[in-house]
Amino acid sequence: MRVTTTNSADPGDEVLLVGRTFRGPATWCGDARVEAGAVVDVELDVDDVVDWADIAIFDTPPDLPTVTAEGVLVAGPVVALEEDDILTVSVDDSLVMIETTGAAPIRFEGRHVLLRARDLRAHPFLL
Repeated sequence: MRVTTTNSADPGDEVLLVGRTFRGPATWCGDARVEAGAVVDVELDVDDVVDWADIAIFDTPPDLPTVTAEGVLVAGPVVALEEDDILTVSVDDSLVMIETTGAAPIRFEGRHVLLRARDLRAHPFLL
């Protein structure tokens, strides 16, 4: 996912990321400091287990995800749910994988989800 950083951050520090449809804080997991205003490609890692009871499902995309006091709201269409309960969501033309727990709804394929992630990690990579 291509994002712009709005603040400088050393490895392990919180950085605010802004993408096309994503905005929120994440722990910077790069090997070096990132400067404010840098445009970087990152893989987002949701370091939470999210219960299906806490995942909203929509037929159309919900409003732009926002930051809340309880975490970042992540939204996008469902790509897959693996046998090991890993939910794959498309966010800004990238895939975000989220470990889930609880009973998944019967019909969610191709629909949009909205969930709160409390611990995001941003891993930079080179294209």
